[in-house]
Amino acid sequence: MLAQLSDPHIRLDDDAPTEALRRAVAALEALDPTPDAVLVSGDLADSGDPREYAIAREILRELPMPVHVLPGNHDDVAALEAVFGPVEYEVDAGPLRLVSVDTTIPGRDDGRIPVERLAARLTGEKPTILAMHHAPLVTGVKPMDDLGVPGEDRRALAELLAGRPHVKRIVTGHLHRTMVGAVGGVPVFVCPGTHLQLALELTATAELPSNDDPPGYALHLLRDGEVTSHLVLL
Repeated sequence: MLAQLSDPHIRLDDDAPTEALRRAVAALEALDPTPDAVLVSGDLADSGDPREYAIAREILRELPMPVHVLPGNHDDVAALEAVFGPVEYEVDAGPLRLVSVDTTIPGRDDGRIPVERLAARLTGEKPTILAMHHAPLVTGVKPMDDLGVPGEDRRALAELLAGRPHVKRIVTGHLHRTMVGAVGGVPVFVCPGTHLQLALELTATAELPSNDDPPGYALHLLRDGEVTSHLVLL
């Protein structure tokens, strides 16, 4: 079982994101059975300050299982890797294989999927979860889609996945809402944030406000050769 947290946005001038991450970690510690691993799918820090990563690391080290992280558009990749290690990896999480890819573009909030680099890493036959920060979906909400990935990347990813049936799920963060979709026949799960969520305004043309939706995390389970994703509200 793989647990997923996303978008803590740790800040030096606000204790609320830190306390929210502490509550999420405590919830994972209380799970029975214990997850095989935990993924934090980006935006660990709000500004990329090394001190923000130190706070995140201090909280996440309470977890007894391996913790794997991804960079988000708010992260500084070098500062993140200095604390947590490489952000692209292929690791086992119990019966699942977890493959990560960095979709960030330095200095920008939208992303790109390095499909050619990814192609060589999606090998083998073990049931696999592909993790990235930016969701390869069209959400129908313009401000969200402006912060997504271009259509050519989504199409290239779909072509890549069509020949790799062992990839069972794509998991992402970034959008601060729970969403589901698919690309290349592979389900996509967007995890909510551990702190603030974004309002769903389908007619929005400018920046979306946060709202009072509860934070949450996800659990991804392999059963009978397929992955089921559960949303757990905090």
